[in-house]
Amino acid sequence: MQRQRLADPLPRSIWKQIVQDNYVNFWKLFAAMEPGYDVNDDPKDFHGGYALVKKDQANAKKPVASEADWIRVYSAWEAGVLLAYPHRRAELQGYRRIVMELFRAVERNPAVAIDFDIDVRQRYSKEPYRMDSREHLQIPLFSQMFNSSNKRASSSQQPTSPTGAKRVDAPCINWNYGACEDPCNGRRKHGICTQCGGEHRARDVIACFTELQAFRTNGRAPGARLAPRGGGGGGARA
Repeated sequence: MQRQRLADPLPRSIWKQIVQDNYVNFWKLFAAMEPGYDVNDDPKDFHGGYALVKKDQANAKKPVASEADWIRVYSAWEAGVLLAYPHRRAELQGYRRIVMELFRAVERNPAVAIDFDIDVRQRYSKEPYRMDSREHLQIPLFSQMFNSSNKRASSSQQPTSPTGAKRVDAPCINWNYGACEDPCNGRRKHGICTQCGGEHRARDVIACFTELQAFRTNGRAPGARLAPRGGGGGGARA
């Protein structure tokens, strides 16, 4: 398979993981896509039970830090997986759409979507399932959204302000359901998602709306988990 012509040739170590349907570390794959990387990176057997490896490649990693990074690495990984398991094409395309949807929802914090993907693929390697199954993706999705919310809450340092000002800064839950007109009768803030802080209604993004409904079902206030930030925009780390 390694001889197949791919836009980004995969090293032997990555091919082994793909063929065995194991988890692939995208940081290592990203590093392997750099010019000059020797795709024949398997350890060379040496006498006495030792193996020779290139020091600069043994621990080579390159962080996947943006949506563009993830798309490039995922595309390379997907191409390899489809050569080994061509029947997974629709599944992987569907999964890509889900992750891209999450990137759109939290565009100011791509780490949420990137870490979501890591969690999904790690779970898959332990117990395979269809990666485009939204039912199976709920736990890793909620996990990343909650982690992101906690990070925002712990890192935000807000000065003391009057109760009225705090109320105006709080996102309007009804607006996120599409049930509140401008100006807000409850003096809540419109234009901000209660779940991720993005500039959209929660109901317009499946990930956010699912979480909003979960909060309502559990009897908790959806807006309570959002740490208000200066300025608009979205934000929520396989």
